[in-house]
Amino acid sequence: MATTSFQTYYSKQTGTQAKVLTGITLDGTENLLASLDGLRARGEASVPKILYRIAEQIMTEAKGQTPVDTGNLRASGHVLPPEWIGNWVLVMLGFGGPAGAGKGQKKDAGYAVYVHENLAARHKVGNAKYLERPMLAWASKLEAKIGADLRTELERR
Repeated sequence: MATTSFQTYYSKQTGTQAKVLTGITLDGTENLLASLDGLRARGEASVPKILYRIAEQIMTEAKGQTPVDTGNLRASGHVLPPEWIGNWVLVMLGFGGPAGAGKGQKKDAGYAVYVHENLAARHKVGNAKYLERPMLAWASKLEAKIGADLRTELERR
């Protein structure tokens, strides 16, 4: 419940009175603060999952644009689990590196950066900038997508 307080002022110029809101007192603020803390905790638990799901969608799009010769490069695309760093959530995605070796791959796809950056190369399948293009396409809609997914997550509980 809220209690309001007003101050009455008299204008000598117009000869009228005016009430001006001077304060609001909220009763039960403990419950409000507890609810806000609960929302914050649920948001903090949801955001890493949401970012990971979005990164997986970006990776799926990127793999569709990845040039294919042996298939090792495309298969090396990966998304690392979310990690809290201070107040930031980090979700990394990429191609090559250790993810390129293993998972049935015979060798490291460490050449990923060269294929990605070589704009002069012509590929039968895929294109250069295979990760950058999906990332840029998502940039304009990322904030709205995170907000919509977070709203859905918070309404679900």
